[in-house]
Amino acid sequence: MKMAPTGKGKLKIEIKKIEKQKARMVTFSKRRQGLFKKAQEYANITGSQIAVLVFSPAGNPYFMVTVI
Repeated sequence: MKMAPTGKGKLKIEIKKIEKQKARMVTFSKRRQGLFKKAQEYANITGSQIAVLVFSPAGNPYFMVTVI
């Protein structure tokens, strides 16, 4: 017996600026960590060298370089 889907699945969300400064910084930190992790995984899989440079909403630079 098949069950009918009850959820909405993957919904598209509207992309908009986060107005609260503190919430924006928290979101930036989490996404930065995720981006650096994905870059490291990609470098490990492909054996390539990768450099990532991002700037926080406050203008501070953060960078990561993979070394083989």
